[in-house]
Amino acid sequence: MVQYCVAYGCKNLHGKGGSIHFHSFPFKRPEILQLWLTAIRRDNWTPSRTSRLCSEHFKETDYLNRPGDSKKILKFDAVVKNTVNEVK
Repeated sequence: MVQYCVAYGCKNLHGKGGSIHFHSFPFKRPEILQLWLTAIRRDNWTPSRTSRLCSEHFKETDYLNRPGDSKKILKFDAVVKNTVNEVK
């Protein structure tokens, strides 16, 4: 299954060996989930368990610092910071 970013206007796809990471929605944290939904600007849309947001919508400070580990892990309270117009 191809993973893609669901943020409005974002065209990022998951590619093997790519530098963009994809993150599941925080369904078990309703307050954070609502902030994510507001930030991605998609009207009348509900994420599914397979919906993903790419790492370009988060700041570097939203990730745990794990020296020597290439896997990016979001902090528990990370909130989408970048809208499509602000993507790096």
